[in-house]
Amino acid sequence: MIGFSHARAQNALTFVEVVKNGANGLSGVSDIAVSADGKFVYSAAYSNSAVVCFNRDVYTGKLTYSSIIRNGIGGITGIVSAFSIAASSDNKSIYVASPSGNITAFSRDVTSGALSFVNTVRAGIGNAMTIGGFVSVYVSPDGKWVYGIGGQTSLGIAVFSRNPDTGAITFIQQQVHAANGNELNQDYSPTSSPIKNIATSKDGQFLYVTATISNTVSVYSIHQTTGFLTLVKVYKDGASGVDGIMGASSLLLSPDGKFLYVSGQKENAIAIFSVDQNTGMLTYVNKVANNVGGITSLNGVRSLAVSPDGKYVYASAITSNAVTAFRRDASSGLLTLSTVLKDGEGGVDGLASASGMMMDPLSRHLYVAGQGDAGIAVLLSSVPAVVLSTNEVTTANNVSVVLDAGLEINDSDSEYLISATVKVSAGMSGDILSVTPQHGIIGVYDANAKTLSLTGRATLSQYRDVLRSISYTPSVDPNVTPGTISYRTIAINVLDEDNNLSADAIVSVKINSENPVPVITFPVIANKFYGDPAFNLVAQSSNTSQAITYTSSNVEVAEIVSGQVKIKSAGTVTITATQSASSGFGAALPVERTFIVNPKVLTITADAKSKVYGAALPVLTYSYEGLVNGDTKPATLPTIATTASTSSAVGNYPITLTGGSDANYTIEL
Repeated sequence: MIGFSHARAQNALTFVEVVKNGANGLSGVSDIAVSADGKFVYSAAYSNSAVVCFNRDVYTGKLTYSSIIRNGIGGITGIVSAFSIAASSDNKSIYVASPSGNITAFSRDVTSGALSFVNTVRAGIGNAMTIGGFVSVYVSPDGKWVYGIGGQTSLGIAVFSRNPDTGAITFIQQQVHAANGNELNQDYSPTSSPIKNIATSKDGQFLYVTATISNTVSVYSIHQTTGFLTLVKVYKDGASGVDGIMGASSLLLSPDGKFLYVSGQKENAIAIFSVDQNTGMLTYVNKVANNVGGITSLNGVRSLAVSPDGKYVYASAITSNAVTAFRRDASSGLLTLSTVLKDGEGGVDGLASASGMMMDPLSRHLYVAGQGDAGIAVLLSSVPAVVLSTNEVTTANNVSVVLDAGLEINDSDSEYLISATVKVSAGMSGDILSVTPQHGIIGVYDANAKTLSLTGRATLSQYRDVLRSISYTPSVDPNVTPGTISYRTIAINVLDEDNNLSADAIVSVKINSENPVPVITFPVIANKFYGDPAFNLVAQSSNTSQAITYTSSNVEVAEIVSGQVKIKSAGTVTITATQSASSGFGAALPVERTFIVNPKVLTITADAKSKVYGAALPVLTYSYEGLVNGDTKPATLPTIATTASTSSAVGNYPITLTGGSDANYTIEL
């Protein structure tokens, strides 16, 4: 973990590292996307017509080059002068906007992060779209729709439906600039085209989009079935009191959906609007601007980001070569200068011509495209984070499961937390969250709200121990039929002593309405002979987390010793393989395997004898061949006799064996 013993920092952002021109794919880097699982960072670079994938260390935020795709190589098309990039929330897809006229879809390998071409859409090719010169792309949070902003002569916003399985996109509608009240005129250049300039309302009912030449913010309603957009209202700089949105290049909504922030690149300002969450309408509130109130880092303000608790708004500035953090008032929406990082100052690098930027899903790290540095700057926020070791656990109704015994907690500037919250989404009234209290941290579970509240000032590691102990027991959902699967999501967040709230870390709980019955595969056991060596049992089960247990129907014939069958006597025996229930599985049906232990052949041979005529008969003896297991003789000895006598004449006389028996041997005389 990081952030345990260093001196407390006061900055909202801290420089971590810069990655420059990775694999020759960062020349003209303009935009950044982070995968939904937080494991990969992607960049779009217009000079290289390339998208580079980096592995992301989820603890430190540092990047390691992984792979690259280029237009015209390996069957890749549609990303000439790749300018804007977006990742889907389902972790499956990446979308790239090309000023040459394409929106292109790629599928993601969730293990390696590598991209595979899916399809590309261009005006007039198999569609009625007229918009081209795409400079911005956005995926709706629900993954249903993809939007592209045209920035050349074919101006407007194009709407695409998205296949949830493949990620492929299909053109369905467009809103064209200067038609039907639309004001969507955009700049078309690497440094002034819009970047991350689309957002949807918290309820998914409204879409907001900026225009850099029109100097506008437009509000559209979204048809929840067709995805079609309908213009609601246009807000224009200088009209009806609106200010600060000349060259409106980017926008974002606060996490609570109550305020909209717009970067006015040509005005070096950030405008603040309040949002009517019922109608989607905006009300201008105020602005912050360069050279006002001590602010000197917003010259060419370009892209915006926000912390998960809405406490900070971050702004990149392409002319100031800087990223600025503002503290945000949650009630008024107003911004106050907090921290400024400038390229070349205090060891900061990678912010020359700072452009598009994006935070990871836990809002720990901010990634900034430095066009002038052909690099990506990695910045650390002051927000704590709960970092999961797993995103899904499996259980069954009324079976407790630990959520994550390997989670970690990180915080760059606070060594102490004051609370944590664990909440079940869409669960049942009988669901239970349990915790092992320790380190003075108190846990209270509200069954109605299905929320576990942890309170008490304690270190990061102490809260980590408590959160690792949390288990969840789902109650029966009557709407889930037997044999089917349901899911619950559980959100975990923490609050540090500086009142910085982490983003929700989400654990998905897969619930089998009835414990699936695992299947034991138990090969037939071949018949054996008394005296054969012990042998291993090799049964397998579809439940690999629980041991298989073996029993013998007759331990006098065969005994289970340390997973092996030890043969003890001849006879018939049945070995039964069983497996008890475990989390997510029921008990397996027993599987029996019967085999015969055959008696071993024991050969008894009379020993040859001789005597002198007239002498007494010698003692008759015999020898064994085939005794095993330490046996020295059969249970019943054979009878030995000869026809010779003391007075027998010289000659050969037979010695005969009769009788003799043992259950473990077949006696041959």
